[in-house]
Amino acid sequence: MKTIVFSNNKGGVAKTTTVATMGELLTARAQRVLLIDLDAQANLTDTFGVDGTTTACDVLTRGTCDIVNVSKRLDMVPGTGQMAGIELTGKPQPLIANLRAYIQQQTGKYDFVLIDTPPSLGVVTIAAFAVADWLVIPTQAEPYALTGLQRILDVVNQVKGTNNPGLNVAGILLTKHNEKRRVTAAAEQALRQHFGKLVFNATIHESVAVVEAVTTNHSVAEYAPKNRVAQDYAKATAELLKRTK
Repeated sequence: MKTIVFSNNKGGVAKTTTVATMGELLTARAQRVLLIDLDAQANLTDTFGVDGTTTACDVLTRGTCDIVNVSKRLDMVPGTGQMAGIELTGKPQPLIANLRAYIQQQTGKYDFVLIDTPPSLGVVTIAAFAVADWLVIPTQAEPYALTGLQRILDVVNQVKGTNNPGLNVAGILLTKHNEKRRVTAAAEQALRQHFGKLVFNATIHESVAVVEAVTTNHSVAEYAPKNRVAQDYAKATAELLKRTK
């Protein structure tokens, strides 16, 4: 079982869209997937129209939570707005212990655990880093992206040194992409030059179908499989599998 955390300390970069879409695409490859929504906005939970009596708060505070079935081979630990209060504790170690224990309980039940995190580098995100095998960083190609990405990688190195030496960066995934914009093309070139092979070859373009898909309680991969973005994600998921072998 592989645990992959998706993170960016900047919002609006299609992080949750990436988790939802890759989750469904992995199940289409006959993989058993558990989604864990650690974001207080609970957008991943809303994407699939999931509701549960227990949530990710219970995982972080008690190491237990009822799992909700989403579809064939796809389950979820729902998110909740109450997650915001956990950030105020400022103590990642209890969260790490509970989250690690919970994930270990899922060994043998799933092929992948995908974790969606808040758009910050607070204690909840640190806890997710501390229990993951791999990190995917979705980001838009924009002028300030390089600085933000370096900050995330610095935190990764800190976590590797203190809590999780086995954490590896699967890659940086460019999202909401429009190479026709000069600023986007220039930023992409700068990111690829700076981070090299760490940047996914696949890029995720913009499409209104991503927003429309939410109304169907599915990702764009199920809503419009022939859409360009769905095809982008299919390529990115295949690349993710190669990167996390």
